[in-house]
This record gives sequence, structure tokens and C-alpha cells, in this order.
Amino acid sequence: MTISGASEGIDGVTHVAGHKLDGLPDVTDGGPDMVQLIAPDGSRTPMSSVNEPYMEALKAITAEEVRAMYRDMVLVRRFDIEGYSLQRQGELGLWPQLLGQEAAQVAAGHAMREQDFAYPGYREHGVAFCRGITPAQVFATYRGVSHGGWNPADHNFATFTIVIGNQMLNAAGYAMGVRLDGLVGTGDDSKDTAVIAFTGDGGTSQGDFNEAMVYAAVNHSPMVFFIQNNGWAISEPNTRQFIIPPYKRADGFGFPGVRTDGNDVLATWAVTRRSLDNARSGLGPTLIEAFTYRMGAHTTSDDPTRYREDAHVEAWKAKDPIARLRALLERENHADASFFDDVDAEAKDLAAGWRRSCVEMADPEMTAMFDHAYIDLDPQLRAQREEFAEYLASFEEASA
Repeated sequence: MTISGASEGIDGVTHVAGHKLDGLPDVTDGGPDMVQLIAPDGSRTPMSSVNEPYMEALKAITAEEVRAMYRDMVLVRRFDIEGYSLQRQGELGLWPQLLGQEAAQVAAGHAMREQDFAYPGYREHGVAFCRGITPAQVFATYRGVSHGGWNPADHNFATFTIVIGNQMLNAAGYAMGVRLDGLVGTGDDSKDTAVIAFTGDGGTSQGDFNEAMVYAAVNHSPMVFFIQNNGWAISEPNTRQFIIPPYKRADGFGFPGVRTDGNDVLATWAVTRRSLDNARSGLGPTLIEAFTYRMGAHTTSDDPTRYREDAHVEAWKAKDPIARLRALLERENHADASFFDDVDAEAKDLAAGWRRSCVEMADPEMTAMFDHAYIDLDPQLRAQREEFAEYLASFEEASA
């Protein structure tokens, strides 16, 4: 049984242009070009020319796979909540929330094949989860007890990039290497490889992002640029970052751009799956703009109440991605109450283990910061290491 329901009239976007919210512009309106398959109330959106190209991809997904995406979205949200709480309790140094962006990230994670490689920013906990990276590994990064949290080769998922936009150039270089290695356009689904790189709307203002677009275009690289347009680059709204929305920028670089409803997991999955398939088959790069919203703060060091309207946040709550998918599953009888109860119980049970794994992490040796700077320490660093070790020892002597 598939959930695509080609005979059920699945379609794309419906929106009311120019709709106002309490006298403010409707920031939830993604415009007529946005691919949408599930309306906020969980109903199917009517067929249109906008979403029709993605229907073929959607036909391949089963109800079981959609239930798996719902489960991952719930677990990822709980993972994110635990990260926020642990930071507030002093267990993590920082936490960038993804609250409200679960559909975009889980959809992208599920759309990838095993051999595909992802380059994240620092908020892609949901994609990491789908690639088999544990919450404990992510927490280790933000607790400062790890050099990165995981080996990228184990998951085809690079470590988090704090320098905004830098991951785009890394991904463009890797994608060129994939093409030169002959891993594109062979027709072998187990061999052909795509690269996907994630950033937020603020990242599109960085030079690295635009340079990567040029590089991927001229090299016809198997790369997907995945932009989570969550409305804010820290405290700067879209209106202070660009006039042309991110998906239209691809036109200037000579490859396709598409805007998808980032709170619609099926639409984002179908768009990402098709874009990755095109990249693997040799059709070059694609830019995806997942139109969504950052429900929480930029990070736990930020206070969004100082710069954004509460009415906008409330409007986006009505488009919650998890509630939307649950409504679809219930409406079409693809899941019953026991399924949702089991998922909620699993999230609660796992959370206890995630918290415990974080607080029980051992602190690294203070001198470990020198151990991986070079294969062999040069005389200057060796002297600094010894001086630092003596400094640390002086505290032990003073307390003896």
C-alpha cells in the first residue's frame, strides 16, 4: 500500500496571496511557486503544475515509510528539547534549536541514499539523527568533550560547521571529487553518489555560499544546496538579507532552484529525492529552499522576543510539521492511536538515556587540545604543552 495515492488527487500548493495577520504581512505565505502536498490541516492539496513534477517520486513511498518519518520527527523534537534543557542546566555550553524545522531535516535525511554525503551547518541535528548519529555524539560536541563528535566516514555526514557557509565550499569540492571518481551517471543505484549541503537563509549572504554555487555550476557537480529559510539570520529578517528569495538565485548560476514547504515532510522529501536523483544521474546541481520557521531562539544565547512579533510565531504554530503529518495519517487511516502513543512513549524513554549519557561524559585531559594539532608537535607547541601542564599541576600542589 502506498501513501502517494495517485488516484486520490495529490497535489501542490494552495495559498491566499496577500493575506494579512493582525495588520502584519503573512510571513507563513510561501507564494505560488512553493511545492506543497499536505495542507496545514493534514488534508491533501489539490493537483497543480507546481507539484506535478514531484508526484512520480512520491509514488514510491509507502505508508510504513511515512510512519517512520513521523517517528523520527517526534524523536528529533524530543532530542532537541533535551539539548535545550541540558544547556539551561549548565550541562552544554550552547544549543542551537531546530524546533519547527523537523520536517525539513527528516525529509532530507530520508531522501538520501547510503552512499550520499551530507555537509551540515550547526543546526542539522535531525539530519544527523537520520544518518545514525546518536544524540550523545551531538551533545559531546556542544559539551566540549569531543573533537567533533563522530567520524564523518562512518555516516557520510561531516562534522558540524560553526563558520557560517564554509561547509558549502567543502561540499562543492567533495562533489567534484565524486564526479572525477566516476561515481555519477553510471546507472548503478548502489554506486552513483550525490552530495547535499545545508545552511540557513543567513548562510546565503556569505561569500563561501556564492562561490560554491559558481564552483558546482561550472563543474556540473552532483550537489544539492539545501537552504532552510527559517525567516531569521540571528536577529536579521529575510527583508534585510535579500530581495530575491533563495530559490530564485539558482537561475543566476545556471541550474534549477525550487521552493518547498519546509513544514510539509512529504513535499520536502519528494523535492529532495528528485533533486538527489538528478544529481546522481549527471544532471548537475539543484538548489532547494525549504520555507519554514525557527520557532525557538537562534541559539540559547539569543532572545528572539527582542526582535520578532509574537503574532508571527503564533501563526507558524498553526503550521506545526508534526501535527500536520499526524493529521494526514489519521485522516487517511494509516496510523491509529496506539501508534502515536507508542512513539510518544519511546521518545520519553529514550530521553532519559540521552540525558544520562550527557551528564556522565568524562572531561578530556586539559592538555588534549595539543594532541591533534599536528602528527608531530613542533618545538614551540611542545614547549607550550609542557608549560600548560606545569600550570595545571600547580593547582594540584596548592590543594594538597
